[in-house]
Amino acid sequence: MECKRPFASNRMPTPALRYISEFPLPKTHRCRRTTPVYKVMLIDDDVLMLKFLRQLIDWEKLGLRICADAYSSVKALDKFKQEKPDIVVSDIGLPQMNGLQLADRFKSLKPDVRIIFLTCYEDFHYLKQALHMNADDYLLKDQLIATQLEDTLKRSMKAIEDHIGFDAQSAYREDFKRNLDVLKTSFFDQLVKGSSDEHSLLGYAERLGMKWDYPLFKLSIGNIAYSSLISRYPCKDVEVLRYSVYNIASELSERHEGIYVFHYKGEVAVLLNFRSAVTTKPQEYLEAYIREVRRACMEFLKIDLHFIHAPDSPMLGAIRDVYKRMLRNKHHAFYSDPTYVEWSSKQDVYHPAGHLFDAVKKGLIKAVQEGNDASLNQSLLQMQETAREQRINPQEWIQSCVDTVRFLELKFANKTADEAFYSVLESTLSSNDLLSLMKWKLSELMGEVHAPVETGLQEAKLRAVDQYIISNLSENVGSLEMAQHLGLNASYFSRYFKRLTGENFTDYVHKFKMGIAAKMLENTDDMVESVAMKLGYYERSYFSKIFKKYTGVTPSELRNKGR
Repeated sequence: MECKRPFASNRMPTPALRYISEFPLPKTHRCRRTTPVYKVMLIDDDVLMLKFLRQLIDWEKLGLRICADAYSSVKALDKFKQEKPDIVVSDIGLPQMNGLQLADRFKSLKPDVRIIFLTCYEDFHYLKQALHMNADDYLLKDQLIATQLEDTLKRSMKAIEDHIGFDAQSAYREDFKRNLDVLKTSFFDQLVKGSSDEHSLLGYAERLGMKWDYPLFKLSIGNIAYSSLISRYPCKDVEVLRYSVYNIASELSERHEGIYVFHYKGEVAVLLNFRSAVTTKPQEYLEAYIREVRRACMEFLKIDLHFIHAPDSPMLGAIRDVYKRMLRNKHHAFYSDPTYVEWSSKQDVYHPAGHLFDAVKKGLIKAVQEGNDASLNQSLLQMQETAREQRINPQEWIQSCVDTVRFLELKFANKTADEAFYSVLESTLSSNDLLSLMKWKLSELMGEVHAPVETGLQEAKLRAVDQYIISNLSENVGSLEMAQHLGLNASYFSRYFKRLTGENFTDYVHKFKMGIAAKMLENTDDMVESVAMKLGYYERSYFSKIFKKYTGVTPSELRNKGR
């Protein structure tokens, strides 16, 4: 239900373009290509997907040329600087820099580049409604067909042609609209840093469509409740979701006069501009808007939000001080797990953790090793109760959790550490979020440690191991080298191989090579030293010792038996 402002004038926020259009801008000559051939760049960390895109359509027939492709964001940025493509088709879920961050870098280098995003999200249709980053389209990978890609590319080409035909004033308006979010972020940065005087801030705000006629403000800060997303989205997509939340909040703010939304440092900052009067209830008005934002995020993204608001009603120049106090005491509501609470300027009293969590850490490690889910839950609950009762400093508790999970992931994980997860874990502002993230990650590790070995996979892996040993008979093949060859974490490979064969990798290699040595000694006249060297053993005494351990006889005894 739309919340009507009980203290507003009849004025609605003036559209930003109205102010921009009042500025005199130079005219330019129209310029159009005679034979349009636009350059396209493809980006995806899946090499097979890049090959699929190249073969999906006839690019030249459309008037397009693939000038470059890349499977990492770093290489993509380098190639973009070299080629300056007209259109970029990019995966969103890239490592290092995701597709949205990469697109921002591209636009800073070439503002008129057209962006088409590829995605694999299960809730793609919800994200598509939420994300409005001026991309030409968001295409679902596993449903992508030639006609769909061609239609999107044609729209991109049309947009390029239209842009080429714009005069300077139209181009300026388009750039302003495209970069409005960036400009708003820059404005909010100046506002909370106090780097501009009030007169300049008011002028800047008006040019962005925010004409602040009233003297007072209310500030509220929103963050994603990670406990609501961890089972649905990968941590690497949190930045995408933050943009989604911001766009939903921005769209809803257009129906609430006096409310303005900013995306700043991963948070949603909401400012309400109002005038003081006996009959007005600005806090209720702001709360009604925030409830609407939370409902929309649950509906479209299936995630919840935490909001903290300041009880103060500062004037423009004092917003900076209110924001800084909130930032310094950002864990104020850590133990109350808020959905919407009033922040207090009263300093929280917290105590150092010391060695308080040592016993709990041991319990967590043991639970993961044993695959005991009940014990894991009990240890996490004990950690939470201890932290709450002792009022442990939230930052110390978070760091203790980070250290524990890193240790366990290094010990048990079959892949490299998920740094996006740790970034999310370190940014938690709620004890419930912290425990939910811990439970999810440790349960995942537990599943890897105790996953059953499948027969088909076992045979395939052993064939790969045997083939590698045969290809490197004269080398001393170790578990680290083999793990790298198979693309596995070394620690995980050692545990996995032991579960697979019942013996450690070193014993397996020795036994495998001694089997080959026995056949060579039986079927050839090669000297023992020569056989040993061919198999990577450069001391006869050591070779003989290993040979007897696994065959029960020495090389000489075996050869003498055959004569």
